[in-house]
Amino acid sequence: EIAELPPCTYLFFNGMPFEDQNDFPIAIGILNEAIENYPFERFGWEKSEEAPYLGMGAESETGARSAVPVRRI
Repeated sequence: EIAELPPCTYLFFNGMPFEDQNDFPIAIGILNEAIENYPFERFGWEKSEEAPYLGMGAESETGARSAVPVRRI
């Protein structure tokens, strides 16, 4: 299946690597909290509802990864 989406800018967030693969829910929770508290407006951005949030999971070697759709303010 293919989804056609409008062009969008994303801010990419990457958490820290972690040792135990079973800790992936904790890593995702920490990253989500960081995104929730990130001062988007301070850097001239606001979250956008025009594109999907991209949760890319978490691997112990790379940490949790997510991309948040944004637009300039």
